[in-house]
Amino acid sequence: MMTKSLHKNVLAWLTCLLLLMSGCTRDEQESMPPQRVDVTMCSAISAMTLSSDIDNKIISLRLLLFDSTGALIYNKKQMDNSPFRLRIVAGTVRAIMVANEEESWLLDQVTSPEELSLKEFQVNRPTSIPMYSDATYTISPEARTFTSTLTRAVVKVTINMSCNFATYKTTFKPYSIGIHSVAIKGYLTPRPYVFSTTAQTYNQLDPGDIITTATDLRTRDGGLHFYIPEKLISDTKYFSYIMISGYAGTAPDTLIFYTIAIGDCASKMYDTASVPFERLSAADLSLTRNTHITVTVTLKTVSNKAPGVLHVRMVR
Repeated sequence: MMTKSLHKNVLAWLTCLLLLMSGCTRDEQESMPPQRVDVTMCSAISAMTLSSDIDNKIISLRLLLFDSTGALIYNKKQMDNSPFRLRIVAGTVRAIMVANEEESWLLDQVTSPEELSLKEFQVNRPTSIPMYSDATYTISPEARTFTSTLTRAVVKVTINMSCNFATYKTTFKPYSIGIHSVAIKGYLTPRPYVFSTTAQTYNQLDPGDIITTATDLRTRDGGLHFYIPEKLISDTKYFSYIMISGYAGTAPDTLIFYTIAIGDCASKMYDTASVPFERLSAADLSLTRNTHITVTVTLKTVSNKAPGVLHVRMVR
């Protein structure tokens, strides 16, 4: 009888001891601070054909980090493209990088990702291009180095024009080369185009842009480069287009015009398939950020009565 009583006491004592140990372990776990990890955040710039110094220039770079609840946990700007090195709590983060920000954006005061969609800018002939990246990463001791790819928030259009006087007996004096029906402003983050009655025109024809010899005419080496805002349209009537105007040599007072539609897939009109304009969609004629459209125009004939024959090649 005494043995059974002793056995029960021992079992009760062991049970209490296990419960006590379990409680201590749980309390210790609850009181443990969250694990922090040393993290390196790098940036890269997406590739672009025929890129120039402006296309890849980074004057400033900002990193904003938001936790899984959307709360801001890090916001810092640096004046170069070196990696960000920081210590943060392990877990899921949303990492947003902004290159070449404008002071008027006041990004040091941003507290949510949604605020970035309101940041706007003007584009014409920039000295640097705004760039943006948005990615989600899971931070852990095993994953601590990340690279975000920046995309340019503009569209680049290069126009090359040539005219062979000797072969086609053509004489043409360019007056203006521009892109019409351009969105009024660019935005840091992608957003649908909203129709505006005050769409911009970017004209560019400075001395030296056109080289003329006794036998031909051509744009300066590398062509004419335009930077325009992204334009994601929902209706084809809002398309943007290049307009070239000039004078025929046989009638120097007669101004003639050439119009060339541009867009992500507008090249369909100028390739071997020759898709009619009315068969292009709004997506075909949209202008998506971080793209480079090269338009090569060869003027074959011209007269004071008609614009003549124009051969166009468009590559995106």
